[in-house]
Amino acid sequence: MTDPQQLAIMKILASLSATAFGAFRQLFFLITIRMTAISINHGNMPASALGYALYGYFLCSNHEDIEAGCQFARLGLDQVQRLDAKEWHSRVWSNAHFFVSHWKAPLKDIPDQFQAAYCKGLECGDFQNAAFSAFHGCLFPYFSGTTRNLAELQQKALPLKESALQMKQLQMIPRFNILLQAIHALRYGRTSAQYLKGEYYDEELMVPLHLQAFDFPCLFMLYLHKLLLDYLSGDFRQAVEAASNRR
Repeated sequence: MTDPQQLAIMKILASLSATAFGAFRQLFFLITIRMTAISINHGNMPASALGYALYGYFLCSNHEDIEAGCQFARLGLDQVQRLDAKEWHSRVWSNAHFFVSHWKAPLKDIPDQFQAAYCKGLECGDFQNAAFSAFHGCLFPYFSGTTRNLAELQQKALPLKESALQMKQLQMIPRFNILLQAIHALRYGRTSAQYLKGEYYDEELMVPLHLQAFDFPCLFMLYLHKLLLDYLSGDFRQAVEAASNRR
């Protein structure tokens, strides 16, 4: 693609996609559809790789067309390699593997892809997606059960959290802290039966801050962890409360 107007439109759409995902999901999907349509009609550019990966997510989640969704995600991964778009590598890989790969690929294989995206983000200065990948490289083995050694997972997460802090990706720090506190609770027991609190995270202190920041994905993560911890401890009533929380 060489049309300067279409190039500018694609860059604007790509820059809006992350914000739209958190704020207005319907707009996010419209952006992904538009990016894909521009690439098909006008030719590929580096941002096309992101559009294809996100369109793959749209097909998997909205239309349950897993096969086509995975093909578009693979197209995005192939495009970023073929165009040698290093500055897009971390973002495309992190989004493709977070949103799409788990529909077909074994979960045990995905953390390695996040590690690659993390390294590429560091290399190219894409700190936002580097931190995103670092966190999900820890989260996937935790939820999937593909790691049986929580101590090793904790030791992996701690330096990655510090890396995110050094990159000033502060939005990822509470997510790391929630994960670390949940791991600590599984290893040593909970300090509070009602709240997730301890060395790494204090629910009573942090929930008002999450609400103030409209960080609803972080709140979702908190209550998902609480749901699992309550279930594993046999407190099913409290697990239901965590599952039905509508904050």
